[in-house]
Amino acid sequence: GGTSPLTTIASGAKLAVPFNAQPEGSPKPASRAVKPDRVMNYTQIFRNGWSQSRTMAAIKQVVGNGTVAENKQDAITFHSQEIEYATLFGRKYMGTDSQTGEPIHTMDGIEAVINEHAPTNLREAGTTTNYEQLEDMLDPLLDWKTQSMSGNSRTIFCGSQALKVINNIGRLSGEYQLNDGQTNFGLSLKTFSTTRGRFNLVEHPLLNVNDDYKKMAFVVDLSSFDFAHLEGRDTQVEYINGDMKSTDGTDATGGIFTTELTTEIDNPFAMGVLYNLRKASAS
Repeated sequence: GGTSPLTTIASGAKLAVPFNAQPEGSPKPASRAVKPDRVMNYTQIFRNGWSQSRTMAAIKQVVGNGTVAENKQDAITFHSQEIEYATLFGRKYMGTDSQTGEPIHTMDGIEAVINEHAPTNLREAGTTTNYEQLEDMLDPLLDWKTQSMSGNSRTIFCGSQALKVINNIGRLSGEYQLNDGQTNFGLSLKTFSTTRGRFNLVEHPLLNVNDDYKKMAFVVDLSSFDFAHLEGRDTQVEYINGDMKSTDGTDATGGIFTTELTTEIDNPFAMGVLYNLRKASAS
Protein backbone atom coordinates (compact mmCIF):
# COMPACT_ATOMS: atom_id res chain seq x y z
CA GLY A 1 0.00 0.00 0.00
CA GLY A 2 2.79 2.43 -0.87
CA THR A 3 5.11 1.31 1.92
CA SER A 4 8.71 1.49 0.84
CA PRO A 5 10.90 -0.29 1.55
CA LEU A 6 8.93 -3.46 2.40
CA THR A 7 8.48 -3.83 6.15
CA THR A 8 8.68 -6.99 8.22
CA ILE A 9 5.55 -7.60 10.26
CA ALA A 10 6.14 -8.56 13.86
CA SER A 11 4.94 -11.94 15.07
CA GLY A 12 1.38 -11.72 16.43
CA ALA A 13 0.56 -8.50 14.59
CA LYS A 14 -2.82 -8.28 12.86
CA LEU A 15 -2.84 -7.93 9.09
CA ALA A 16 -6.16 -7.04 7.40
CA VAL A 17 -6.60 -8.16 3.78
CA PRO A 18 -10.14 -6.99 2.84
CA PHE A 19 -9.79 -7.36 -0.94
CA ASN A 20 -7.57 -8.71 -3.70
CA ALA A 21 -6.09 -7.25 -6.87
CA GLN A 22 -5.34 -9.14 -10.08
CA PRO A 23 -3.05 -8.13 -12.94
CA GLU A 24 -4.31 -7.61 -16.48
CA GLY A 25 -4.78 -10.84 -18.43
CA SER A 26 -4.68 -12.89 -15.23
CA PRO A 27 -5.76 -16.56 -15.32
CA LYS A 28 -8.92 -17.86 -13.62
CA PRO A 29 -8.63 -17.30 -9.87
CA ALA A 30 -9.30 -20.08 -7.37
CA SER A 31 -12.98 -20.44 -6.57
CA ARG A 32 -14.30 -19.42 -3.18
CA ALA A 33 -17.53 -20.46 -1.51
CA VAL A 34 -19.24 -20.34 1.86
CA LYS A 35 -19.73 -23.91 2.99
CA PRO A 36 -22.87 -24.36 5.10
CA ASP A 37 -23.07 -26.55 8.19
CA ARG A 38 -25.28 -29.60 7.82
CA VAL A 39 -28.03 -29.43 10.44
CA MET A 40 -30.61 -32.21 10.67
CA ASN A 41 -34.19 -31.81 11.79
CA TYR A 42 -36.98 -34.40 11.86
CA THR A 43 -40.42 -34.14 10.34
CA GLN A 44 -43.48 -34.23 12.60
CA ILE A 45 -46.87 -35.69 11.74
CA PHE A 46 -49.86 -33.58 12.75
CA ARG A 47 -53.33 -35.12 12.61
CA ASN A 48 -56.68 -33.68 13.66
CA GLY A 49 -60.12 -35.10 13.04
CA TRP A 50 -63.70 -33.92 13.05
CA SER A 51 -66.87 -35.90 13.44
CA GLN A 52 -70.57 -35.15 13.76
CA SER A 53 -73.39 -37.62 14.10
CA ARG A 54 -75.63 -37.89 11.06
CA THR A 55 -78.58 -36.97 13.25
CA MET A 56 -76.98 -33.64 14.19
CA ALA A 57 -75.88 -33.12 10.60
CA ALA A 58 -79.51 -33.43 9.44
CA ILE A 59 -80.89 -30.90 11.95
CA LYS A 60 -81.41 -27.46 10.46
CA GLN A 61 -79.69 -24.61 12.27
CA VAL A 62 -81.16 -21.16 12.66
CA VAL A 63 -77.69 -19.61 12.26
CA GLY A 64 -74.35 -20.92 11.05
CA ASN A 65 -73.24 -23.15 8.23
CA GLY A 66 -74.31 -26.43 9.78
CA THR A 67 -72.81 -28.53 12.55
CA VAL A 68 -70.56 -30.51 10.21
CA ALA A 69 -69.04 -27.41 8.65
CA GLU A 70 -68.51 -25.75 12.02
CA ASN A 71 -66.92 -28.88 13.48
CA LYS A 72 -64.63 -29.10 10.45
CA GLN A 73 -63.65 -25.45 10.87
CA ASP A 74 -62.76 -26.12 14.52
CA ALA A 75 -60.52 -29.00 13.41
CA ILE A 76 -58.74 -26.71 10.93
CA THR A 77 -58.09 -24.24 13.75
CA PHE A 78 -56.75 -26.92 16.11
CA HIS A 79 -54.55 -28.32 13.33
CA SER A 80 -52.95 -24.95 12.60
CA GLN A 81 -52.55 -24.16 16.31
CA GLU A 82 -50.64 -27.38 16.98
CA ILE A 83 -48.31 -26.76 14.03
CA GLU A 84 -47.74 -23.21 15.29
CA TYR A 85 -46.95 -24.33 18.85
CA ALA A 86 -44.47 -26.91 17.56
CA THR A 87 -42.92 -24.21 15.37
CA LEU A 88 -42.23 -22.12 18.47
CA PHE A 89 -41.53 -24.68 21.20
CA GLY A 90 -40.95 -28.07 19.50
CA ARG A 91 -38.09 -30.37 20.58
CA LYS A 92 -36.47 -32.85 18.21
CA TYR A 93 -37.01 -36.54 19.03
CA MET A 94 -36.81 -39.86 17.23
CA GLY A 95 -38.14 -42.99 18.90
CA THR A 96 -40.85 -45.62 19.04
CA ASP A 97 -44.41 -45.12 20.23
CA SER A 98 -45.02 -47.09 23.40
CA GLN A 99 -48.61 -47.94 22.44
CA THR A 100 -48.23 -49.06 18.83
CA GLY A 101 -44.51 -49.78 18.46
CA GLU A 102 -44.45 -47.57 15.36
CA PRO A 103 -41.78 -44.86 14.77
CA ILE A 104 -42.60 -41.43 16.17
CA HIS A 105 -40.62 -38.26 15.55
CA THR A 106 -40.91 -34.60 16.46
CA MET A 107 -39.20 -31.48 15.16
CA ASP A 108 -37.10 -28.71 16.68
CA GLY A 109 -38.91 -25.40 16.82
CA ILE A 110 -37.44 -21.90 16.79
CA GLU A 111 -36.56 -21.81 20.49
CA ALA A 112 -34.74 -25.18 20.37
CA VAL A 113 -32.75 -24.32 17.22
CA ILE A 114 -31.62 -21.01 18.75
CA ASN A 115 -30.72 -22.80 22.00
CA GLU A 116 -28.52 -25.26 20.10
CA HIS A 117 -26.75 -22.91 17.69
CA ALA A 118 -26.96 -19.42 19.23
CA PRO A 119 -27.72 -19.86 22.96
CA THR A 120 -26.55 -16.34 23.85
CA ASN A 121 -29.54 -15.05 21.84
CA LEU A 122 -31.88 -16.36 24.55
CA ARG A 123 -32.09 -13.39 26.92
CA GLU A 124 -33.80 -12.92 30.28
CA ALA A 125 -35.13 -9.44 30.99
CA GLY A 126 -34.53 -7.78 34.32
CA THR A 127 -37.13 -6.58 36.81
CA THR A 128 -37.53 -3.54 34.57
CA THR A 129 -36.39 -2.92 31.00
CA ASN A 130 -35.41 0.39 29.45
CA TYR A 131 -34.61 1.29 25.84
CA GLU A 132 -30.86 0.79 26.20
CA GLN A 133 -31.33 -2.66 27.74
CA LEU A 134 -33.79 -3.65 25.02
CA GLU A 135 -31.36 -2.51 22.33
CA ASP A 136 -28.50 -4.44 23.95
CA MET A 137 -30.58 -7.65 23.95
CA LEU A 138 -31.50 -7.23 20.29
CA ASP A 139 -28.22 -5.88 18.93
CA PRO A 140 -26.30 -9.21 18.53
CA LEU A 141 -29.09 -10.53 16.26
CA LEU A 142 -28.32 -7.78 13.75
CA ASP A 143 -24.74 -8.97 13.18
CA TRP A 144 -26.07 -11.68 10.85
CA LYS A 145 -27.88 -11.51 7.52
CA THR A 146 -29.07 -14.23 5.17
CA GLN A 147 -29.21 -11.80 2.25
CA SER A 148 -26.55 -9.09 2.18
CA MET A 149 -28.74 -6.98 -0.13
CA SER A 150 -31.69 -6.87 2.28
CA GLY A 151 -32.18 -4.45 5.15
CA ASN A 152 -31.65 -5.28 8.80
CA SER A 153 -35.23 -5.91 9.92
CA ARG A 154 -36.83 -8.49 12.19
CA THR A 155 -40.37 -9.44 13.21
CA ILE A 156 -41.07 -9.79 16.94
CA PHE A 157 -43.94 -12.11 17.87
CA CYS A 158 -44.99 -10.99 21.36
CA GLY A 159 -47.21 -12.09 24.16
CA SER A 160 -49.56 -9.38 25.43
CA GLN A 161 -47.38 -8.38 28.40
CA ALA A 162 -44.21 -8.24 26.29
CA LEU A 163 -46.04 -6.04 23.76
CA LYS A 164 -47.14 -3.68 26.54
CA VAL A 165 -43.59 -3.44 27.91
CA ILE A 166 -42.10 -2.58 24.50
CA ASN A 167 -44.87 -0.02 23.86
CA ASN A 168 -44.30 1.54 27.29
CA ILE A 169 -40.55 1.74 26.60
CA GLY A 170 -41.50 3.78 23.54
CA ARG A 171 -43.75 6.07 25.54
CA LEU A 172 -41.10 6.60 28.22
CA SER A 173 -38.45 7.31 25.60
CA GLY A 174 -40.27 10.42 24.37
CA GLU A 175 -43.28 12.55 25.11
CA TYR A 176 -46.66 13.29 23.59
CA GLN A 177 -49.27 16.00 24.16
CA LEU A 178 -53.03 16.04 24.49
CA ASN A 179 -54.81 18.97 22.90
CA ASP A 180 -58.28 20.31 23.60
CA GLY A 181 -60.88 18.77 21.34
CA GLN A 182 -59.12 15.42 20.86
CA THR A 183 -61.41 12.39 20.80
CA ASN A 184 -58.65 9.82 21.06
CA PHE A 185 -55.55 9.41 23.20
CA GLY A 186 -52.81 6.87 23.72
CA LEU A 187 -50.23 5.21 21.48
CA SER A 188 -50.22 1.83 19.77
CA LEU A 189 -46.70 1.23 18.46
CA LYS A 190 -46.34 -1.46 15.79
CA THR A 191 -42.72 -0.82 14.80
CA PHE A 192 -39.62 0.61 16.42
CA SER A 193 -36.04 1.21 15.39
CA THR A 194 -32.68 0.86 17.09
CA THR A 195 -29.35 2.22 15.95
CA ARG A 196 -28.85 -0.71 13.59
CA GLY A 197 -32.21 -2.20 12.71
CA ARG A 198 -35.97 -2.05 12.48
CA PHE A 199 -38.43 -4.31 14.31
CA ASN A 200 -42.06 -5.07 13.50
CA LEU A 201 -44.29 -5.97 16.44
CA VAL A 202 -46.99 -8.65 16.12
CA GLU A 203 -49.06 -9.88 19.06
CA HIS A 204 -49.16 -13.67 18.82
CA PRO A 205 -52.47 -15.02 20.23
CA LEU A 206 -50.96 -18.41 21.13
CA LEU A 207 -48.52 -16.66 23.48
CA ASN A 208 -51.43 -15.38 25.57
CA VAL A 209 -52.49 -18.75 26.99
CA ASN A 210 -50.52 -18.40 30.25
CA ASP A 211 -48.60 -15.77 32.20
CA ASP A 212 -45.12 -17.02 31.26
CA TYR A 213 -45.80 -16.99 27.53
CA LYS A 214 -47.36 -13.52 27.77
CA LYS A 215 -43.96 -12.13 28.80
CA MET A 216 -42.09 -13.76 25.88
CA ALA A 217 -41.00 -12.25 22.58
CA PHE A 218 -39.74 -14.32 19.62
CA VAL A 219 -37.46 -12.24 17.39
CA VAL A 220 -37.56 -13.87 13.94
CA ASP A 221 -35.73 -13.25 10.69
CA LEU A 222 -38.56 -14.28 8.36
CA SER A 223 -36.26 -14.32 5.32
CA SER A 224 -34.42 -17.30 6.81
CA PHE A 225 -37.49 -19.27 7.95
CA ASP A 226 -39.70 -21.68 6.05
CA PHE A 227 -41.61 -24.94 6.41
CA ALA A 228 -40.30 -28.02 4.61
CA HIS A 229 -43.03 -30.59 3.87
CA LEU A 230 -42.17 -34.21 3.27
CA GLU A 231 -42.87 -34.89 -0.41
CA GLY A 232 -46.57 -35.56 -0.93
CA ARG A 233 -47.33 -34.79 2.73
CA ASP A 234 -48.61 -31.25 2.48
CA THR A 235 -51.94 -30.92 4.30
CA GLN A 236 -54.24 -33.73 3.15
CA VAL A 237 -57.98 -34.03 3.84
CA GLU A 238 -59.61 -37.44 4.14
CA TYR A 239 -63.38 -37.88 4.49
CA ILE A 240 -64.96 -40.67 6.52
CA ASN A 241 -68.63 -41.54 6.11
CA GLY A 242 -69.18 -38.59 3.83
CA ASP A 243 -68.99 -37.51 0.22
CA MET A 244 -69.39 -41.16 -0.86
CA LYS A 245 -65.64 -41.64 -0.41
CA SER A 246 -65.22 -44.13 2.45
CA THR A 247 -66.91 -45.51 5.54
CA ASP A 248 -65.80 -47.13 8.77
CA GLY A 249 -69.31 -48.15 9.82
CA THR A 250 -69.85 -45.27 12.24
CA ASP A 251 -73.14 -43.38 12.11
CA ALA A 252 -71.36 -40.03 11.74
CA THR A 253 -69.83 -37.73 9.17
CA GLY A 254 -66.28 -36.52 9.56
CA GLY A 255 -62.74 -36.55 8.35
CA ILE A 256 -59.06 -36.11 9.13
CA PHE A 257 -56.44 -33.45 8.44
CA THR A 258 -52.89 -34.79 8.11
CA THR A 259 -49.69 -32.76 7.61
CA GLU A 260 -46.06 -33.85 7.84
CA LEU A 261 -43.45 -31.10 7.92
CA THR A 262 -40.46 -29.65 9.72
CA THR A 263 -39.06 -26.19 10.36
CA GLU A 264 -36.34 -24.89 8.05
CA ILE A 265 -34.27 -22.25 9.85
CA ASP A 266 -31.29 -21.12 7.80
CA ASN A 267 -29.91 -18.47 10.15
CA PRO A 268 -30.64 -19.02 13.86
CA PHE A 269 -27.92 -16.49 14.74
CA ALA A 270 -30.23 -13.73 13.44
CA MET A 271 -33.05 -14.84 15.77
CA GLY A 272 -33.62 -14.70 19.50
CA VAL A 273 -36.09 -15.09 22.34
CA LEU A 274 -36.66 -12.56 25.12
CA TYR A 275 -38.07 -13.93 28.36
CA ASN A 276 -39.90 -12.37 31.27
CA LEU A 277 -40.51 -8.85 29.97
CA ARG A 278 -42.35 -7.48 33.01
CA LYS A 279 -42.17 -3.71 33.23
CA ALA A 280 -40.76 -0.76 31.29
CA SER A 281 -38.61 1.96 32.74
CA ALA A 282 -37.23 5.26 31.49
CA SER A 283 -33.68 4.60 32.73
